Amino acid sequence: MKNRLFFCCISALLLLGGCRIRNAQYLPTKTTIGTNRYGSRMDIRLQNGRQVLGELIAIDTSNIIILRDSVHGCKVVPIRDVETFRLIFAKPTDYSAPLTLGTISTLSHGYWLVFTLPINIIAAAAVSSSSKGSVTYSQSHITLQELQMFARFPQGVPEGVAVEMIGY
Repeated sequence: MKNRLFFCCISALLLLGGCRIRNAQYLPTKTTIGTNRYGSRMDIRLQNGRQVLGELIAIDTSNIIILRDSVHGCKVVPIRDVETFRLIFAKPTDYSAPLTLGTISTLSHGYWLVFTLPINIIAAAAVSSSSKGSVTYSQSHITLQELQMFARFPQGVPEGVAVEMIGY
């Protein structure tokens, strides 16, 4: 009974190590950032507590235009209403497969498993979280005005293009 519980716990931990970070399909890999035609992914928390998620289309001195993920349409967010934001400009590197294999390999450590398994899990969590942070900016890293370079239209929406016409 104890062995079965032990292996169930180990299996659950291994499954957690295999979880993936869900990203928008339009995000480029780190090597193709300069040639990507889409904007970066924005997660904006408004002062009223609401959240706006989607692609950064354009930003000017007073508004941010976001193409929302849940509804295929743009939302114009006044900058004065933004409390916090997070920008993801590329897909983070997925380390789930090698980290899962590394954690599984601790089963061969015998009784030392008691010590090596927690160390492997802590190291795997640290690597996973740092890989996501390497492609993310927040208000502590960058100002709202500097976000222009990550928009689909860095100089603003072109003349003759209505915000309603923009899509994936």
